[in-house]
Amino acid sequence: MKRINLVLLAAILAVTAIACQKTPEIPVVVPKDQEAMLGKADQQSTAAPSKIPEHYTFRLEEENFTVNVDADVVAPYTDLPVVRVAAEGFSQETAKRMFDYWFEGKPAYQNPRYQEQTKSEIEPMLKRAYEMTETKEYLELDWEEEEWKEHVASIEEEYRNAPEEHSAEPRVEDGTLHEKPLKSGETVWELDASSDFGRWISLHSDPSAKNEWMTSSAWLLGENTHYPSYNEINLKRVDENSELPSALTLTYADAVAKGDAIVQAFGEPMQLHSVFLVDDEQDGHLDDLVQPAESYALQLYYTRSYNGIPLSLETSMSAENDRVFSLYWQHEFLMIVLDNNGIDEIRWQEPLTVRDVVVEHSNLLPFDQIRELSEQMYPIIYKTRLSKNVQNGTESKIEIHVDRVGLELMRIREQNVTDARVGLAIPTWVFYGTIKMVDNPGTPEEYVTYQTFSADGGGSDWPMETCVFAINAVDGSLINPILGY
Repeated sequence: MKRINLVLLAAILAVTAIACQKTPEIPVVVPKDQEAMLGKADQQSTAAPSKIPEHYTFRLEEENFTVNVDADVVAPYTDLPVVRVAAEGFSQETAKRMFDYWFEGKPAYQNPRYQEQTKSEIEPMLKRAYEMTETKEYLELDWEEEEWKEHVASIEEEYRNAPEEHSAEPRVEDGTLHEKPLKSGETVWELDASSDFGRWISLHSDPSAKNEWMTSSAWLLGENTHYPSYNEINLKRVDENSELPSALTLTYADAVAKGDAIVQAFGEPMQLHSVFLVDDEQDGHLDDLVQPAESYALQLYYTRSYNGIPLSLETSMSAENDRVFSLYWQHEFLMIVLDNNGIDEIRWQEPLTVRDVVVEHSNLLPFDQIRELSEQMYPIIYKTRLSKNVQNGTESKIEIHVDRVGLELMRIREQNVTDARVGLAIPTWVFYGTIKMVDNPGTPEEYVTYQTFSADGGGSDWPMETCVFAINAVDGSLINPILGY
């Protein structure tokens, strides 16, 4: 208990310190010494698999605050390493594999609507930029005056160089990445193509990993992309034993087989992490379209693996970031959406490259110590969000549900590296679930948001699976999965 109490005390002190700061409003992150952590990890012993349960339950119920843990515990039966990783974009080989798989040897063409804008298409953007210059509206969007002037100048340059009309003949693509120089002197690479039978790929790659907001991503849309699109209003984790709606003729086993085949064709070491059932129900809050669920899909998430050990899953796509000290860096994931018509879409975010092994066999804390720490931390981390609403004169409640606990590798930032996306993938216990915030419960003004560990009061209107807790399996410190430390 002595170790847990020390970590808990550090967490409480960190909460107090953060509460005194105006910005950023971030929940506790226990201060860490990365060098000391690596030294502790580099020992011979490791947690015995027999001491890790297959299932874990826990319930905490207080006024306006509920925690319900009913989760399978997923842990590899092997030693976990610490590896150094970097965001180095998509290689030409990987891009070619994706292209060949997606278009199946059929002709694909540059999409001029995305690659080539005409003067008439750029003109409204330029006009709007001039209006914002006059009203200084750009200041409300956190643009500095000099930054804004450079931005407007870049639009003017695009306008001067733009054609009057689109090219008559689109360029035939073969999967080759096209160079795009930046004013910074660095280069990004792009591929944008579509086929006559309706498939489309848009790929952006930043091999330098040094551009502040430019990340690497690929988005593939199928010829039978569903509309209205599948969303996460009724997001539900499923596995091979789950009962699926009769309207979904695609089986779980078939979906996983198709997903595995896609990943194999792309040629990267990734493995299935989680599967969710989604549907096309529309509740009208985005576009006034209201309809009950008619079609269903399975949403498969793959993460990179090292020696069969998966990296963690973080899908919030949050832009929260301490821009003064580090670059914005999303976690890698590959999402595949499959329905009765086949592949609906594929999305691959920020591919990683493993550079080297820092620690081969990590020494881990016992699961019981991780479990006890998490149970003490729920109110410390999350109940403080209720106090903010009390100060604003409104009532709220929080409901936390954890449905998976995994011993995985989580990518964190490497200390003292601020100009590139380089980090360490370290052994981490990740508690997955939903964090539901209900403002003004039971009144006409009731409003529900689903938050992340790092949320400062905002969040998603739809349920999203997130890291409720990410606990360093070596030293027991909390990790902010979005900030990466």
